[in-house]
Amino acid sequence: MKNNFLFLSFCLIGIVAHAQSYESIKHQVILTMYKKAKEDLDKAMVIAKYTSKPEAYILKTVIYAVLSMDEGMKNTTAGDQLADEGEAAFKKYKEME
Repeated sequence: MKNNFLFLSFCLIGIVAHAQSYESIKHQVILTMYKKAKEDLDKAMVIAKYTSKPEAYILKTVIYAVLSMDEGMKNTTAGDQLADEGEAAFKKYKEME
């Protein structure tokens, strides 16, 4: 019984931690911490379970679009690459939605 309770507790912690990964990135976007949000999003996009929901792709679209329009990135190859990746993420979002 004790082992079952411990196992269920760890599962619940894992589910809550996964669910908050969207929330933490959303909060960073709200606080205009786009570079930190991009780093966290890039780490999370490796996880298949994270990318199984369209929410991941709309977050990527928003973050990449804002960063590509940043004054230091406008009209540069890095800015164009971010814009292209954001556009691809938006197309994926529309497919999944």
